[in-house]
Amino acid sequence: MEQQQQKASGTKTIRSQILGGLTALLGAAVGGFFLYVGIAWFGLKPILLHEYGEPLPPPEAFGKRAVGYVEAPTKPILGFNRVQLTEADGAQRTVWLWVRDTKAPRATGLERTISTKVVLQPDELIDGLSDADQVRVSFASEPPFGTVGDYPVTVFLEDTSGNRSSVTAALHIRVTGDGLTVEAGSEAPDVRAFLVDDYAVESVAGLDETVLRTPGEHPITITVDGMNYVTALTVIDTIPPKAETKTVLAAPGTEVQPADFLENLCDGSDVNAEFLNEPNPDERSFQSIGIRLTDAGGNTTDLTAGLLFTIATPLTVEARSKALTAEECLPAGSYTEAAMIAPFVPNRIRTYAVALMADGERQIALVDVVDTVPPTLIAKDTTWYLDHPVDPAAFCRELSDVTGVTLTSATEIDWTKAGEQPVTLTATDGAGNTASVSFKLTLVRDTEPPKLYGVRSQSVYFDEPVAYLAEVFAADAVDGETEVTVDASLVDRNQPGVYPVTYTSVDRSGNVATQTVRFTFIRAGVSEADLKAKAREIVDSVTTPEMTRTERLVVLYDYVYDHVRYTGHSDKSDWRKEALRGFQYGTGDCFTFYTTLRALLDETDIPYMSVTRKGGYTRHYWLIVNVGTGWYHLDANHNGTANWRCFMWTNSQCSSPVGFWNYEQSIYPPIATEPFLVDAVIAAEKAEQTP
Repeated sequence: MEQQQQKASGTKTIRSQILGGLTALLGAAVGGFFLYVGIAWFGLKPILLHEYGEPLPPPEAFGKRAVGYVEAPTKPILGFNRVQLTEADGAQRTVWLWVRDTKAPRATGLERTISTKVVLQPDELIDGLSDADQVRVSFASEPPFGTVGDYPVTVFLEDTSGNRSSVTAALHIRVTGDGLTVEAGSEAPDVRAFLVDDYAVESVAGLDETVLRTPGEHPITITVDGMNYVTALTVIDTIPPKAETKTVLAAPGTEVQPADFLENLCDGSDVNAEFLNEPNPDERSFQSIGIRLTDAGGNTTDLTAGLLFTIATPLTVEARSKALTAEECLPAGSYTEAAMIAPFVPNRIRTYAVALMADGERQIALVDVVDTVPPTLIAKDTTWYLDHPVDPAAFCRELSDVTGVTLTSATEIDWTKAGEQPVTLTATDGAGNTASVSFKLTLVRDTEPPKLYGVRSQSVYFDEPVAYLAEVFAADAVDGETEVTVDASLVDRNQPGVYPVTYTSVDRSGNVATQTVRFTFIRAGVSEADLKAKAREIVDSVTTPEMTRTERLVVLYDYVYDHVRYTGHSDKSDWRKEALRGFQYGTGDCFTFYTTLRALLDETDIPYMSVTRKGGYTRHYWLIVNVGTGWYHLDANHNGTANWRCFMWTNSQCSSPVGFWNYEQSIYPPIATEPFLVDAVIAAEKAEQTP
């Protein structure tokens, strides 16, 4: 019983204590409230609630008597923040800013496409995350990364104050993307462009040339790791078709199609061509035909072409160098008189419209030139020189075809290998016909030295520069023209006298030609400037800039031939002095004719070489010149008993009188053997000058 009473007494005591505590707490709260109201009544709030992360409120937020801060946190922290204020009367008061975080984090969910190889973190699926404090981001349920599909993903956001929110993102997991778009006719895209990551592709189906030329959306199946994935290739056609047109010449009764008028048709998709106006097969004059091109993308292009139905017979002709005749183009008995309007040589492969007149009416014939005959190719066993490559055509005795020919070698010739080697050449003409020939090519070493031309003893002026290489050159049977060097080291330019001068030329094989002559150095009686001035005056008076080289040569030769009279006397010690005397007085002998003509040629671009007679009782002088047709003799000398006119003569023409034009032929280039036809050469020069 006593124990029960003690227990009841203890329970009462606890209840009394709890009740007392609650009463005290309530009293304190009520007292605090009245204290807060009392203080606020006098103009200041002792405590101000504030949201975390927002800027510090202005002082008047604490009451109308607050006019400024004495001390305040620039960035309030969570909980109570002490603030020192200044009142209107200058007094300072302490108040408190109670900072709380009551706002949940905010963000926007993203839409992301990733490959099966990628794993994302939760924050990679949101954007624009906003909160005053740190935020923990987590998946509500982690997406099935690595598995193809479309998944809504919930992302939880929770800040350090426990405020929570969530956003939803859209996640697409793919092996292939949504597809590609290309212009019709494009090259096939790289299969990797369809993938969202670097996968090893096992096969591709549906990507071919036909698809690339067909506008529309086409399924493309790509196999990766044994699984098939379907994507799309969208082909668009935005570019109109392009083509060139040609005039069609057709025989009566021929049915022409739109494609007959087109050349170089170009479009990314298939193109349909149709006439805008139908050809009239009964019309014999020129017709203008409209053609519309429409591609698979619906793009159109309108073109205009020409059409002419011919009356004359269409003709197929084997390519040849003989001109076509009107009789070949017209049916026998269909005319009385016919002729070609312009000459036509059918030597090029193509179809031509050829105009002709038949009984006074103009007709058009279609001529189709074909080439069915192989080229002519003949070669024989040949010996040539080591280390001297040449065009294999040089080994052909005959190589020709009307439509042109190209030559190829079955194996490359080894120009460094001495001895025999087989060579097979193939000639191909303009139509693709071929002919082949085989022969043996023997390569040997070149042991023949070059030939020096124009190297001779002569008189020059010791007090003037010497043109040692004037009228001098060297030619090799294999290498052609070779360089000439001069050794004049023994010449004393300050003293008149006779000095040795040596000329040397070396070919590519190292063969050497050398020759030493004597140069007699004399004092000049006439300056070079005086002679050139007089010669230039004469050249300008008898020639014009429009003249060809041969026309200038003719008038200069005629000037000397007519101006100088033969008297049998001249000063042969100084050629310039004699040339000027010939210009001034117009008398002299063969030396005068030679020097005056030489001085005139020095004012032109006509190559010449001086020649002196070999043997005979007296000396004789003349020139050889080359206007591009080979070397010929040129001698303006004449007298009352022998009025010959040696203008561009061959050796044969110079054979009479016997011995008069004998010369040392070994030091001069070969003279042309064909007679020089002045009019023909001038005509050829003028044709070459015509643009």
